[in-house]
Amino acid sequence: PEYQAQFSESLLLLPNSYFVNDHRQQPQWQTVGLDIPPREEFAELPAKGLVVACFNQLYKIDPEVFEAWMGVLKGSPSSV
Repeated sequence: PEYQAQFSESLLLLPNSYFVNDHRQQPQWQTVGLDIPPREEFAELPAKGLVVACFNQLYKIDPEVFEAWMGVLKGSPSSV
């Protein structure tokens, strides 16, 4: 709340929660994405389009979420 004036967005305060942030890892993360492999290594993917991925644990993918994903894929023919 004391920093609200520094943001144009409204802050969503989540009492009794914790965001894990290890500042000691920051220099390592600054190089992420700088060594992108050549496109040829992913020949099975479309040259253009949307690649849908989920890195959650599988138990979080319930039938409703899966159905929503299928809707996205059907609505975008070039997506995989």
